[in-house]
Amino acid sequence: MKNEINFLKQQNLEIVHGKGMVDLPYHTHNSYVIVFITEGNLEICLKSEMYSMQEGMIAIVPSNVGISMKHISSYSYISFCFSGEYAKYFNERQPKKLVWSHIGNSMEAAYQSFINTRDADMLIKELTCLLGFKMKKNTDRQTAKNELVSQAVALMQEHTEDKYSVESIANQLYVSKYYFSHAFKEEMDISPKQYMIQNKLRCVKEKIMQEDNTTRIAEDMEFAAQSHMCSVFKRYMGVSISDYKKNLTIDL
Repeated sequence: MKNEINFLKQQNLEIVHGKGMVDLPYHTHNSYVIVFITEGNLEICLKSEMYSMQEGMIAIVPSNVGISMKHISSYSYISFCFSGEYAKYFNERQPKKLVWSHIGNSMEAAYQSFINTRDADMLIKELTCLLGFKMKKNTDRQTAKNELVSQAVALMQEHTEDKYSVESIANQLYVSKYYFSHAFKEEMDISPKQYMIQNKLRCVKEKIMQEDNTTRIAEDMEFAAQSHMCSVFKRYMGVSISDYKKNLTIDL
């Protein structure tokens, strides 16, 4: 069964509407993601906890929190992916819980309201109320590990298109490769190498909308080969590059 995934992008909001038997490896998002299961069954691993998800259930995935998805049956879902200022808004707030049930009708109503109005601000207000988001307590202290990882993320994002290694990043931060890898995974839920790959894929998503030559993109992004880039893209996105381009709608 071929996965069907459609993408709607509107500035700092991307809505992903998928159907099929989508299995996604453990990964994180820069964006703040709210996943709504509209049909079927699957298992997710969220912050190393396993959850059985079914129709009407919602999972909240803050930025840089690990999640994997494994189908039990064919299932359908809607993902609200908030980036930029929207992600900052949600990351500064704490939901009552990360996994919800019995609010499917309200989520469906919020989704349909957005489709009709294209009003992202109204969608955010509805989700804030529905999922009980409250401001986190302010903390002025940041641990050395937090600071180290923040610096590492900034370096990786700055050099996304360059060829670099975990060891080279550790050297720039004046720590051992082992300490850096351990601190990074503890903070980000994934290894530095996995984050590098995801970072490159985010860049690939932007490049393929402007460039048809995937071989050139693979070379620019320092993938081993065009076939390797395409394989990694499908593994993490659930669809091929060509299907992603075909099913993407940009709402200006």
